[in-house]
Amino acid sequence: MIWPVLVVIGMALPGAIWARSPSLDDRLVRLENILENELSVGVLTQIELMQQEVRELRGKIEEQQNELHLLSKKQEKLYVSLETRLNSVSVPTDTKEIVSVVEPENKDSEKYCYDTAYRYIVVKQYDQAITGLKILISRFPKGTYVANAHYWLGDIYLTQWQENRSNKEFLKQAMDSFNTVINNYQTHHKAGDALLKLGIVELERENWLAAENLLNQVIEKYPGSSRSALAELKLKHMQQGSEPGR
Repeated sequence: MIWPVLVVIGMALPGAIWARSPSLDDRLVRLENILENELSVGVLTQIELMQQEVRELRGKIEEQQNELHLLSKKQEKLYVSLETRLNSVSVPTDTKEIVSVVEPENKDSEKYCYDTAYRYIVVKQYDQAITGLKILISRFPKGTYVANAHYWLGDIYLTQWQENRSNKEFLKQAMDSFNTVINNYQTHHKAGDALLKLGIVELERENWLAAENLLNQVIEKYPGSSRSALAELKLKHMQQGSEPGR
């Protein structure tokens, strides 16, 4: 009597166990859910990592742009400093000595007029410098230093406009002076400097096309020069949008 009972129980057990076990479909669904969750977490982690990398790259790009901008300013100051040294003739420390450093017998010469006016530029006495440069242009219209005089007038007016941008007359006079050098003294060494300064003026006015055209002219006409290098740097900053005002 015991054996038949065991047989019946043995036959019933697999069905009961199978009934309690999850079906193949249920197991597949569970596996799919687990995989989806793992994939979702993995994808989100990758996205977060990529976003962090993008933020770091943007930070590095901003740092490089700031460094390039500072380098541009340093190079421009170096250019101006070099230009000042080349044109300077024993600049006095005391402005009261300006007139006395040149021999009295040279007072009527063009060089005396130019040296005196230039020394006023160096010590930033712009009104006296403007007066001296205009006297030189009036007295020596075909002289050796006329192109220089027009250039420095433009440079003074540009400085005054940069200090007071509401005064459009300074801007107009600066541009007129630089254009005079460019158009009337094309073979003079100051023509290249005037062309560069005019490009910088247009850049500061945010006239991008005009600035690009003028700076490219500097590069084409004066390859390998310091003014050409500065023009290339200004163009690069303009194209990157890192110039002031952009």
